[in-house]
Amino acid sequence: MSRFRPAVVATAVVCSLVALAIPALAQAHEYKVEGKPLTGSVSVQKSFHTSVWIKGTPYGVSVEIRCDEGTLSGTLASGGTSTLSVALKSCVVEHKEKPMGCAVKEPFELTHAMPATLIGTSVLQQELNPAGSEWNAIVLEGAGCALQGYPIYMSGTQICEFELPAIEHEQENQTLVCETSGSTHMRWAGKMMTLEGVIPYIHLVNGKGEPTKQKWSAQ
Repeated sequence: MSRFRPAVVATAVVCSLVALAIPALAQAHEYKVEGKPLTGSVSVQKSFHTSVWIKGTPYGVSVEIRCDEGTLSGTLASGGTSTLSVALKSCVVEHKEKPMGCAVKEPFELTHAMPATLIGTSVLQQELNPAGSEWNAIVLEGAGCALQGYPIYMSGTQICEFELPAIEHEQENQTLVCETSGSTHMRWAGKMMTLEGVIPYIHLVNGKGEPTKQKWSAQ
């Protein structure tokens, strides 16, 4: 995914549901709709058919999962804040060695109405629930699966980026890119994990889930 020009990311030590400290003189980042700063909230949604990869070693077992479908939904709000959910399906266990005989129990939500904040013009910081919560758990199943029935909880913070320079210019659709380099603070059953994928053509929708065709950006 090197075709995307990276944005400058402010260094911060982050963990689940911890506020980001921003210097008093730092420029505030916000969403804009039709040329005006967003003062209330708008809904976003996109069903996508691009692969999202989740990799890690929960319970000391190497696991690699690929999901080929999903839906992003939620709201964008004033002050560069948002609440986003990502539901994934068509998931398969890709690792060729272990865990053998495992399949992903579907459906599952990668995030469930979790807060996300713009910490740069294009940089989105997505929070996940603390480990042990009822959300954000992948369950593997199958005869002979070493991890069958064990919910593998994800927690921490994922950094993703809206595609540049597009996000700086108002468009009907924007693309969100998540790379493994943004998974520094992600944990899977307490072990390090990575998340990687592209969610293209995210658009604003009305109460019926229909595209509004409004143009939006971030700054």
